[in-house]
Amino acid sequence: MNRYKDIKTLKNSEGFSYRRNTIFPEIKESLTDIYVITTAGDRFDTLALQYYRDSSLWWVIAGLNKGKKRFISCSTRFTN
Repeated sequence: MNRYKDIKTLKNSEGFSYRRNTIFPEIKESLTDIYVITTAGDRFDTLALQYYRDSSLWWVIAGLNKGKKRFISCSTRFTN
C-alpha cells in the first residue's frame, strides 16, 4: 500500500519537489463509539484493521484519541 499515492506533489520556486501535508477531517466523539482498553504494543493501524477492517483508517482512531493514554475510542460511523 502506497500511503502517498493520493497526496499531490508540488514544486517550489527552486524546482524542489515536495508533498503537502494531508489534512484529515475532524472526527467527533459519539454516544455510539466503542471504547477499547489497549495494551503495550497496540497501534492505531492494527486497531483500525481489527475494528474497521481497513488499516488505512488509522487516522480516525488517532483523531479521536488526542492526548488519551489508556482508553481508545473507535467511532462506529466507519465500520464496514
